[in-house]
Amino acid sequence: PPPPAFAVPKPPKPLSELHDDFSGLSIDPARWEILDQGLESDAPSGLRPELLNGALRISGTTSVDYWTGKTLMSQGGFTIEPGQVLRVQVDRLNLRPEGSGARSGLWLWRDSANWLMFCQDTERGHWSYNLNGRQGTGTELLSSADPGSHRMTMIHDGDAVQLYLDAKLLAKVPVTWSEDLRVGITTQARKSGDSLEAAYSNFHARLEAK
Repeated sequence: PPPPAFAVPKPPKPLSELHDDFSGLSIDPARWEILDQGLESDAPSGLRPELLNGALRISGTTSVDYWTGKTLMSQGGFTIEPGQVLRVQVDRLNLRPEGSGARSGLWLWRDSANWLMFCQDTERGHWSYNLNGRQGTGTELLSSADPGSHRMTMIHDGDAVQLYLDAKLLAKVPVTWSEDLRVGITTQARKSGDSLEAAYSNFHARLEAK
């Protein structure tokens, strides 16, 4: 067959577990790749990640339209074998938006056309998910403007991803991908002039037996 018309990304190094309590002095480059990546733009976002007082904090003001952000993506990927699930969890400590909208959440990433983002969207005042390259407002899961502490969990069983907020199941989303999955924490601002601060702790991703 003719060669593909685009560069096929190299598979990430295999992972079975990734844990970070963010207690160090700086973000560990062996664990995380820091990306200017949002739902609609990968332009430099103006948001800055740092470790402070035992938490990951992402803050700043963006000069980009629309939905750019800062994303920490795992330096490696998970492949779900038969009889396994992938559990991804983080404590989102707070979200302080100023402006037209902010997003804060988890990203499960196969490639640019195969991914699932689970987040709080302050523009719409809800928790939602976006799937497989779909932009815009996403699929609403729960109406809530509460910017405080919440535990977010994604459980991928190979055929679908279960989305939990504070141990409550919000949705089970069918997917067709289960190999070379990178996991990430994302914080995003909607448009130029929007500011935010978000904090996270106790990130854990691991393969488990069903």
